Amino acid sequence: MLVDRDGHRFMTRAHADGELAPRDIVARAVYAQTQAGLAPALDTRAALGAKILTEFPAVAAACQQAGLDPVTQVIPVAAAAHYHMGGVATDARGASTLPGLWACGEVASTGLHGANRLASNGLLEALVYGRRCALAIDATLPAPMDVAPVTLPDLPPAETPEPALVTRLRQAMTDGAGVIRTADGLTRTLTDIADIEAAQPDCDALLNMTATATLIAAAALKRRESWGAHFRSDFPKPDGATGTRSLMTLNDALTIRDTLTRKEPA
Repeated sequence: MLVDRDGHRFMTRAHADGELAPRDIVARAVYAQTQAGLAPALDTRAALGAKILTEFPAVAAACQQAGLDPVTQVIPVAAAAHYHMGGVATDARGASTLPGLWACGEVASTGLHGANRLASNGLLEALVYGRRCALAIDATLPAPMDVAPVTLPDLPPAETPEPALVTRLRQAMTDGAGVIRTADGLTRTLTDIADIEAAQPDCDALLNMTATATLIAAAALKRRESWGAHFRSDFPKPDGATGTRSLMTLNDALTIRDTLTRKEPA
């Protein structure tokens, strides 16, 4: 069970299902405890005791590396943020709009994702769309033929992102596009992303990061309602009975970002 620093179980106050509530509700409850300085933690002592060492060896090993004994102590936790539930748009075969590119799993937006990222979503993606992609790719391949060996050129090492910029980007996304979002916070995040990108504009690896971050923040700013892991405290209610699937290109997101960050001439 989840407890605060005084050992009080807080999820029973947050939802009738307690720790079994939808994961976005659990995440926000944990986040609220952290923000209040109440040190949320997972208490497995009564439920598992010493069995945690054999039934959850990876968790036990991580605790021990951090100097914690999960058999006798509670395990500190933090809210996990699922930044978006979308991905590359595909058709029913898993094909994207770019010829020769198929997508499946959590990288794809097939319509199977709900408002929360769940293990069952990923399993359905892997089993159903993995097979669909494989069959579609197989159907488009030409007959086998002899071809000349391919020799890859020796490319110079790619520029790597400055670690300080990556840290800034992660912090900006956590602060503004994380568990709880607002228009002001998302606007600041988009401004931060533009500044980070401008600090190392020729680094392709960093541009990939800032492009993804821009898409996430711009889409979250545009959706003025709350569904599952997308929670806007300034628009806490859903807009209608069901969520509407939406699409956004990188150019759309950059236009939103540029509009917010464009400086008026002096």
